Amino acid sequence: MIIRKIQYNINYSHILTFKEDYKKITSPCFGWNKVKYSIEQGNSIHESLKLIFAEYNTVMHFRKDGITIMFEGNETDFLSDSSLIREFFVMYEQITQLECYSRTTKHDLIIYAVDISKQVSDSDYLKINPCPEKLLEFACVYTYVWKNYDVNITFGDFILNDIEKYELSPFKTNHNKELFSAKFGKMCEVRFLEEEKEPSLSKLKKIIRDANKQIKLF
Repeated sequence: MIIRKIQYNINYSHILTFKEDYKKITSPCFGWNKVKYSIEQGNSIHESLKLIFAEYNTVMHFRKDGITIMFEGNETDFLSDSSLIREFFVMYEQITQLECYSRTTKHDLIIYAVDISKQVSDSDYLKINPCPEKLLEFACVYTYVWKNYDVNITFGDFILNDIEKYELSPFKTNHNKELFSAKFGKMCEVRFLEEEKEPSLSKLKKIIRDANKQIKLF
């Protein structure tokens, strides 16, 4: 299975002054080339900012209750020195210094992986299928606790519509170019959630390694 898209979230207790505070943390990014942005729910307590770094295949989302980074590509590129993951953690650390910040509660990782080298069918995984018709697609959901993680894995066949359904290629990168011509494949969505008071790059690397171990089971 090849990782196609990664999303990492850090959640903290609501910062009620975030609408006034986030601009001084994110303003240096506006000096970068080709950076786009959108403000959601402006002029309200829920105001948030999305920064879109097309050159880095990356989106960051800053909210009063959390910060998110989304990357189109594999885990090696996501964690490389040429990515924005370090800048992400620098801005997170600045958020923890805000006067109204109180505590971080958890972090979670969402990975989308697709293998288009072989076709899978429901009969490979479902011994009993009560549906009398041929399935257009199928998915199996596995939910369990492993180590300190709440794990949710959705596994099934890959079809072309999944690219749009799961936004697998928002930046249309060469990494995911082959998906658009694929006739079949298998796909999984992996969600790892862990209570964590002090997220860090090293802890993110660990959760990605652990998630990869579970992906290989499928």
